[in-house]
Amino acid sequence: RLLSSPIHKIYVLLGYLVAYFLLGWIQLGVLLTVLSVFFHVYLGNVIHILVFGSFVIGLVVSLGFMIATLSHTKKQSEVFSAIVIVGSCMLGGIYWPLDIVPDIMKKVSLAIPQTWMMSGFGEIMSGTVNQSILLLDITVLAAFTIVFMVIGLKNIRSY
Repeated sequence: RLLSSPIHKIYVLLGYLVAYFLLGWIQLGVLLTVLSVFFHVYLGNVIHILVFGSFVIGLVVSLGFMIATLSHTKKQSEVFSAIVIVGSCMLGGIYWPLDIVPDIMKKVSLAIPQTWMMSGFGEIMSGTVNQSILLLDITVLAAFTIVFMVIGLKNIRSY
């Protein structure tokens, strides 16, 4: 259908990106609602959550896009996703706090997007937001997003 369609591939790509971005917001919205309503977790300033959450979702969508364009089969993308996501979550402080890891691992974690995501959400949920820390977290997430998107765009195949 794409070959016979008069639409340019950039519009198809933008459609997918917008759809997955909205889907990500639905998922994050449900998660935050459950945390707030059922577990009484203090989420901090809603505006900060909306802005920072948008950068996190943009990062996740661009990472998925990059993995999809680097993979040749669906099975390969599933395996690649599992390895990249689980490995980076371990290194980025999702599974355990970075306070308990050796100093070398703390330095390695600076090259992992999840480290910056956890830092930003932690800053927002602390109740006392340091704007410079949050801005640094957003800037790093935006840089990762751009890098992943550029890699994905360079590897996209025309069918």
